[in-house]
Amino acid sequence: MPALILAITVLWNAPATRVGADYDRYEYIQFANLVQKYYNNTKDFKAKFKQIYAKAYHGPQTPRFGYLWVKKPGLMRWDYVSPRKKQLICDGKKIWIYVPGDKQVFWRDLKSSALPTAISFLWGQGNIVNDFHVKVLARSKYERPGTAVLKLVPKIANSNFKHVLFVVNNLTGMVQESVLFDHLGNRNHYVFTQARANTGVRANRFRFTPPPGVRVIKASSDVKP
Repeated sequence: MPALILAITVLWNAPATRVGADYDRYEYIQFANLVQKYYNNTKDFKAKFKQIYAKAYHGPQTPRFGYLWVKKPGLMRWDYVSPRKKQLICDGKKIWIYVPGDKQVFWRDLKSSALPTAISFLWGQGNIVNDFHVKVLARSKYERPGTAVLKLVPKIANSNFKHVLFVVNNLTGMVQESVLFDHLGNRNHYVFTQARANTGVRANRFRFTPPPGVRVIKASSDVKP
């Protein structure tokens, strides 16, 4: 559920990212450590989500809604319920995408897939301060009452995204929203509600067997929510 995670898959050899002197201040690092601590202590996580994908030249697309479950180590499930049903399940070895209306299932080995930055931190992999330049934004449009917006810029440039914003609960360190910006100016925004951690999510929720009669296809590219 992002690293924290933040195990981000680097798909091309790239130079270190340069940022201004207003990054990595002591108070910013301390705030990032609060987030890190919260997810280090999270064994499982569940929430409702809203996803708004906005293309650079076409604006926001139709919002998508559903439910998310994460369990350490390496288990994740997204159930999209609107506007179209879809499941994305990571069982620890493979990532499966199933769209009932299409009667087909795509799969890809987990080790060869780039996981969504917006949520991979929930697995508690990596370290925010080690992997990212950090900055708390002032007067961000994403800031909500009781939150602060943490900007993360990868220290080693990543082909999948340029930077990511976390809207963080000031008291707990829980990420309430995640906004990923790619190199083309597109934006992928997740809003998590009714979020709860350490409720004992069962491992069998992450098992998946392709239903009878559907076509099973190995994905030729990375699969993401």
